[in-house]
Amino acid sequence: MMHAEVLTKIQAEVAEWEYLQSLPTAKGGFTLKKTLQEVEDRYEIFSYGDEEKHLELAAFYHEETNEYKVRLAYGLMKFVRTEFISRNLPDFTERITEHFDATLREMTEGSSVSPLLAQKELNKWDYPLPESAEGFALFCRPDKPFALANDSYLIFEYADFKANSGFDLFYNILRDEFFGESRIRGLSVVTYDFDARDLAHLSEKLNLHLTKYLQDIRNQTISVTVHS
Repeated sequence: MMHAEVLTKIQAEVAEWEYLQSLPTAKGGFTLKKTLQEVEDRYEIFSYGDEEKHLELAAFYHEETNEYKVRLAYGLMKFVRTEFISRNLPDFTERITEHFDATLREMTEGSSVSPLLAQKELNKWDYPLPESAEGFALFCRPDKPFALANDSYLIFEYADFKANSGFDLFYNILRDEFFGESRIRGLSVVTYDFDARDLAHLSEKLNLHLTKYLQDIRNQTISVTVHS
């Protein structure tokens, strides 16, 4: 929980925040929600979301770092976008004004792609990813990779949103490598079975391991549910 004096201070600042009062109820297909509540060590201020598409941008104050931030929820992924981080509300207002609308468009249209990833020609990759498998739905597609933190892109995701579980395939610019990660009830589990430098090798790894991994994730998800 937040310290009482900090919470009171932030609540007072936000109550007088003119930008918040000027926000439209909908923007770019996303719906506004004024949260205005304490959640653990954060004060959640507002969000624009599309529940059906599992997309959300949320503005909040983080007491641990004494900063205002924007958190993205993209499928099963949740992370903070560094370009919004601010030490005070006036600076936060400037950063939101500059970046928020572009980030909303990015959520629906896909991120701009780095030259190194562009060389992989994902838009020409014809690997037959099924629309669903083992109860997981294909969420993010390779022709629209999405930029995350730490110089990584989400290439595709299989998700069971009710179980907060699935499988993510990433590409990291610094490593110049594709890699996979399982997610069990929100807990990330790294695997090296999908590490590949190019799409040809990635296709081989997917042929060998993807179905088995989705089956294992499903079984572990059921096991966690039974024992919880």
